[in-house]
Amino acid sequence: MTETQSTVGLAEQKQDAMWAKIDDGRWYAIPPSMAESFRKAGAEVRQARELPQ
Repeated sequence: MTETQSTVGLAEQKQDAMWAKIDDGRWYAIPPSMAESFRKAGAEVRQARELPQ
């Protein structure tokens, strides 16, 4: 893998990071494997690219 491919891969991973927000609180990064648990607890869960700007 070249350095360019590695950098692009890291950028894609960051884009797919999951974020959760409970009530009117702040957004927190969470492991993707925990997204469903946060949803069941009533949190709003989004991917990084879906966060409001």
